[in-house]
Amino acid sequence: MKSLSLFISLSLILNGCSGISQAMQKSGGLGKIEENISSFDGTIEVTIGSAYVAPADGGIPDIRIGASWTNNYPDKIILFVEIISFSDYNSISAVSLNLDNKIVNLIPVETLTNFDYEMLSPSFVLKQSNRLFISDINTINNILGSHVSKIRVDSDRSYRVGDFKRKSYGNVLFLDGLPSFLNTIKKHL
Repeated sequence: MKSLSLFISLSLILNGCSGISQAMQKSGGLGKIEENISSFDGTIEVTIGSAYVAPADGGIPDIRIGASWTNNYPDKIILFVEIISFSDYNSISAVSLNLDNKIVNLIPVETLTNFDYEMLSPSFVLKQSNRLFISDINTINNILGSHVSKIRVDSDRSYRVGDFKRKSYGNVLFLDGLPSFLNTIKKHL
């Protein structure tokens, strides 16, 4: 009985920590959906802030994706693909999606990878490498409908594979906000 009580208590604590982590990430803008209308020309833009994609093989998430859509190009979506690391920067060379074993290579919008950092403490720096890619809206819709739904981010040193369908407890996931993002876009089509 004692071990059952310990197990239940531990489960509640871990779930609570997971919920607190997600709430803090959302308050920081991860996975936040925004809809803006330009006061200059009336262009409508819908964005989803960067959020994590769980690693295909487990472990700590190191891929984040955000997206942007505008009514000027209603059949296209710009993806903001980011690798995060505590050790080094990575030059992102290519991004591809595996949707039910059909490989889709995304087209880069920028020539070079952008580098940034977030100083979490004086000795704890999160290094961020990001690059923009373009996709058609149907491909992004297929992320939701596919049984196999993965992303591969190639860099100068190696590659990372993320699984959109895999859960990563305690993290805001791109897939969690994707239906709301796409539904917001549909209002303007």
